[in-house]
Amino acid sequence: MLPPMGFNERFNFKVNRLNLNRLNLNRLNLNRLNLNRTHTHGLMAGGLMALLFLPAVLGLGAKAFGTAALWAIAGRWSEPIAPAQGFLTLALLLLCLDQIRMAIVDLQAMTAVATQLPGPDLRLDRFRWVTLSTIAIELVGFYTAAFWDAGLVWGGAIVLLSQLWFHSLAGVQLLPGDAEPVQEFGVKMRSPVLIADLLGLVLLGLRSVFPLSLSALLLALVILYGAVKYGVQYRPQERP
Repeated sequence: MLPPMGFNERFNFKVNRLNLNRLNLNRLNLNRLNLNRTHTHGLMAGGLMALLFLPAVLGLGAKAFGTAALWAIAGRWSEPIAPAQGFLTLALLLLCLDQIRMAIVDLQAMTAVATQLPGPDLRLDRFRWVTLSTIAIELVGFYTAAFWDAGLVWGGAIVLLSQLWFHSLAGVQLLPGDAEPVQEFGVKMRSPVLIADLLGLVLLGLRSVFPLSLSALLLALVILYGAVKYGVQYRPQERP
């Protein structure tokens, strides 16, 4: 049986307990602050990406639906160039909307993972650099396709090259909330996506030979890609 504590011992015990409670409260407040910062950064990233990509979305939308309306009014749909351009523009528009979402997801994931790590992480720094450079290349491609009359194929090629760039160099995937938020995810694991991007480049290169059929095939592949991607459960922090 333990002897009864004296006054000083009881006092010190209560002081230590109070300090421990204060420490736990400070940790809780710090966690809440980090969550608020993460949420704020996520909102800022979303707004910034929307502003950066919005002109390209509007330009591609006008090009797809405005051109379609003009060709329909003129009654010239029998010419293969009209639906071929429409199919390719619509495919790029769908890709643009998807890449806006993925840019926001990646930026939010980087912010969330940074708060989990005890210190700087070279893998996270590399992922951040690759992601930001990919977004810049994507913007060049989408703006080229949206605002250059002869830029559909060139813009599409730049966008697909940006995807090859990302999946070849990223090297990791970010999983905020996991015990190991930065996990290896190299070229071998990304090979299906890399093959799909290469196939898209090949189809773009052959489009001048079979403009209508290959443009329709590209649109079908983009729709299939979206159906598979958003029709199954997957972790939202992974850029497919």
